[in-house]
Amino acid sequence: MNIGLNAHLLTRDASYRAAGIHGYILGLLRHLPQAAPQAWRFSALVNAGVSPDLPEGVNLTPSRFDTGTPLRRIAWEQLAQPWQVGKFDLYHAPAFVAPLLTGTPTVVTVHDLSFVHFPQVLSAARRLYLRWFTPLSCQRARRVIAVS
Repeated sequence: MNIGLNAHLLTRDASYRAAGIHGYILGLLRHLPQAAPQAWRFSALVNAGVSPDLPEGVNLTPSRFDTGTPLRRIAWEQLAQPWQVGKFDLYHAPAFVAPLLTGTPTVVTVHDLSFVHFPQVLSAARRLYLRWFTPLSCQRARRVIAVS
């Protein structure tokens, strides 16, 4: 089994990105290989220039362009990522949204609905993206993980 995981929210910055979802992704990448059958392979798709300390068994696949801002990450998620996802047997989108233009089975993690309940804390573009793409991603996903 060849499993891909969107790890573009991993960062070295001391920003909001280094908070909850960052820790969730890092924890998955550090512990999934130990819990999975030995034949399973994991690949973490990461932002250019990010190289987290990960255990043996996790392959890092850096992006060809910087996805450090929300708009660039969104463009990558929906326009470039679908081309990479096709090489996996399963793809995990651990931050609300999966690429919509893929036939690869996906798992989507939804951490909370703050973008619905507290829309004022997000920019209009990010709020709209999450409001439109989270439900679509969940409908298309084989499984949805709701952690909150």
